[in-house]
Amino acid sequence: SSIKLGIVKTIVAPPPGMWVELEREIEDKYQLDEVIIAESDDLYLLNNLGSVASHYLEKTLMSNEILGISSWSSSLLYTVDSMKMQKRKIADFVVQTIGGLGAGSGQMQANRMMSRLAEVTGATPIYIPAPGIVKTEEIKLSLFEENALQEALSKWSKLTTVLHGIGSLKPTPLLSASGNTFSEQEVKNLKNKGAVGHVCLRYFDADGIYINSEINQRIIGISSKELKQVPRSIGIAAGIDKIHAIRGAIKGKWINVLITDSNVGVNLMNEGK
Repeated sequence: SSIKLGIVKTIVAPPPGMWVELEREIEDKYQLDEVIIAESDDLYLLNNLGSVASHYLEKTLMSNEILGISSWSSSLLYTVDSMKMQKRKIADFVVQTIGGLGAGSGQMQANRMMSRLAEVTGATPIYIPAPGIVKTEEIKLSLFEENALQEALSKWSKLTTVLHGIGSLKPTPLLSASGNTFSEQEVKNLKNKGAVGHVCLRYFDADGIYINSEINQRIIGISSKELKQVPRSIGIAAGIDKIHAIRGAIKGKWINVLITDSNVGVNLMNEGK
């Protein structure tokens, strides 16, 4: 069954500039290029986040961008849905950075998000017609040979900006609903290795250090090396339950732009005080 997203466009956003001081402090403390903060709000958290993130993208994307987007994240869905059609082209290509995850409905969701982002930015979409994680390394290697994947593979090293959610160790409801991607044993192994979160299924520990687990051999997606070479890497994630994952992503330099909520922001600022 398809996953219905009840996205309500009621934006309860404070006037812009409310968090300017906190944003600057976090940028300085963690050497981030940019920090954008949305109002924390239990009811409208994803709406608020999507609203500030979409505004930021509309304002900062350039016409010749090669824009990467990971396929699976509630925060990205809300961001893309909040974007307005642009009068001018603000990206050249929109490239999927990881295959669809879970059941067919999940992969449909990823495609819908990709095509909407390409439409509003005036870009050509480049899809990954494959699942994000496959059963064996052999399947992965044979898929990487496929012509259908070559276009995306060749663009990953040329990305100018990448958008991704920041996942914690526990699969999100959205990911769980899409059909389980890992076995419980694999999740346990990651936990034992100190994993706190991931970006595009590339897991890292509390210091942001990449964890090389057996899962990596089965991922159809951008490598950690290619990910870290992208000039502008935007992490869009909120909610205090993601604090360890967000902090790890910052410390490991998986992102250089953070779009999050005020609770997470205050928490990041207070760390080590």
